[in-house]
Amino acid sequence: MPNPESVRDLLGNDNIQQYRIPFYQRDYSWTSDNTEEFFDDVKSKIESQSNALLGLVVFVEETSEESNPRKRSLDVVDGQQRLTTISMLLAVIRSELNSIPHDSVPKNLAVKIFGVIEEIEKLLFRPSNNGSRTKHTLINFENDSLTHARIFSGLCCSQEDLENLVSPLSNRDKEFLRNEMNLSQNENDAKITWLSSNGLFDMRVLRGSNTKKNFTFIVEKVREFAPVTMSIQDRVDKIYQLKQTLLQHITLITYETSKYEEAFQLFETLNTRGLDVNASDLIKNHCIRIAPKHRKEIGESWQEIFGRVQSGSQFNPVYFLRVFHNSTRGFISKRQLYTAYKEFLEKELPGKDSATWLRTEINPEADRFIRMSQNLANDPGANSQLKNVIFCLNCTSSTQWHTIALSSIRVLDHVKFNPSVTSAIHSLLADTLKATLVMELKKVRGSVLERKLPELAKQLHSLLNSNSSRISEDVYEIIMALQSHRLKYDLNSRGIAEDLTLRSFENKEARPLLALLRLQSQHQGSAFLDLTVEHVHPKEPRNQWPGWDHDSRKEQTSALGNFISLEGSTNSSLSNADYDRKKMGYASVNAPDTFESSNPLHYQNIQYWTPDVVLERTKELAKSIELALLIEDM
Repeated sequence: MPNPESVRDLLGNDNIQQYRIPFYQRDYSWTSDNTEEFFDDVKSKIESQSNALLGLVVFVEETSEESNPRKRSLDVVDGQQRLTTISMLLAVIRSELNSIPHDSVPKNLAVKIFGVIEEIEKLLFRPSNNGSRTKHTLINFENDSLTHARIFSGLCCSQEDLENLVSPLSNRDKEFLRNEMNLSQNENDAKITWLSSNGLFDMRVLRGSNTKKNFTFIVEKVREFAPVTMSIQDRVDKIYQLKQTLLQHITLITYETSKYEEAFQLFETLNTRGLDVNASDLIKNHCIRIAPKHRKEIGESWQEIFGRVQSGSQFNPVYFLRVFHNSTRGFISKRQLYTAYKEFLEKELPGKDSATWLRTEINPEADRFIRMSQNLANDPGANSQLKNVIFCLNCTSSTQWHTIALSSIRVLDHVKFNPSVTSAIHSLLADTLKATLVMELKKVRGSVLERKLPELAKQLHSLLNSNSSRISEDVYEIIMALQSHRLKYDLNSRGIAEDLTLRSFENKEARPLLALLRLQSQHQGSAFLDLTVEHVHPKEPRNQWPGWDHDSRKEQTSALGNFISLEGSTNSSLSNADYDRKKMGYASVNAPDTFESSNPLHYQNIQYWTPDVVLERTKELAKSIELALLIEDM
């Protein structure tokens, strides 16, 4: 790994024409907390004069025969946040000094001020290649909307820069800034006013802009550090100290490579912190690189696909793209994701039409993935059996099943309301659930299914090209292959009842098992999709329950027999009630106990909920679970 490099050396390298922030990079996202921590690091080094390592910056330079070694353009694939914040601090320092009335200060102080202004100007800008007086910012954003690029360029400018700066600032931007700088006593105040102009910016976008917030925050921090109430001499000295420390004592480790694959491998190696880029960002960038004329369409499609919310959290592009690949093209690891998609986009995608691929293939698959995560709840074509088995799979803590479930939904969408195929797919998913539960209960390593299920999912995907009349038969062959794999790796439940009787369970562990038993029974009902589980005897009861003491609570409260499945709102309202009240509450909502209503162990037939009752229920449930998870005769 290279030695740390100072900010002065990094930004002052005359051989670098621009540091380019590629399309795939996320917007500037540092918060005021990040910026305050950075500013405090700089301040702390003023006294100590020791160095502070700010982090890593990774560059990619894809060279060609036309590349000029003296005018290099490097893509910033990690480090955008740091470089942007450093540049904004330099711009604020420059504008604070540029706003001091130069004709009212001694000559030696004016020379010092102009020296700093000129030095920072050379770090923030580069002259254009055409030999004219025009220039551009060293940090260059390939942002299609240009909003962030406009903001950043404007914040870096002094009044003199506006005359020679090339895009992305519009003539209206320059005119507004020029007028405000003439009217205002301080360039930074003029820039903040410019950012608040309704006529120039979409306030719905700008209101949430971290660039605007952090620039304003940096102005405040610099003025706290060097108050305007100071004498001009003292204030200039303080600001000079800040500038010198930032340029000399704030360092970054820089890493250059000529290949994006190497950059991504580096991120995987350094996966001890949050990274600014991941495989999905690189895939998006590659989609744009092979179809640059469609970059706007690609950007819009990408946002439509991955800007949605899944189960209360942001849709994860990396995970989805891996599941999709594994369900259609075979298993790859997370490390192999970018390389696999790059090869597909370059060698197999017809016409390298990545825009059409995103719109017609990836977008529908993302819809299927979301439907899967929502248990097919709003699918008119999915019957209750399918919804319930997907629900049970979602109750497990495993994710290996996602590949085969995604392929299953794809096949069902293809055949449209074919009863025999629907029945076969239900059987396949039910067997996948059984394999998953046995794997979890026996604590078998996840890799036993991690590669097999993608293999079967790929086979299932290939049925889209088969005669529809044969698809159900082919699905049953896949089921046979899965059952053979279960037998080979001891994913069978024979003899598991004894262990289940002795084990303690958390709610999340008991939930898929009770869901499985409901799946096996006829008492499924519409409330199935809202299944939660609770302890009948509470973990921390408010009142004394007959027959329970410290030892029995420790042994039986977390046993399977002490759980019951409920609809969520009922669960929260009954959690610490006594048994009589709970029993009445269960009956009022017809809570679906895993025992038949005629069974003496059904909650309605139990007068006192004792440790002995829980133990008997646990033994019966353990036997039922073992039987439900057995591999049927092949």
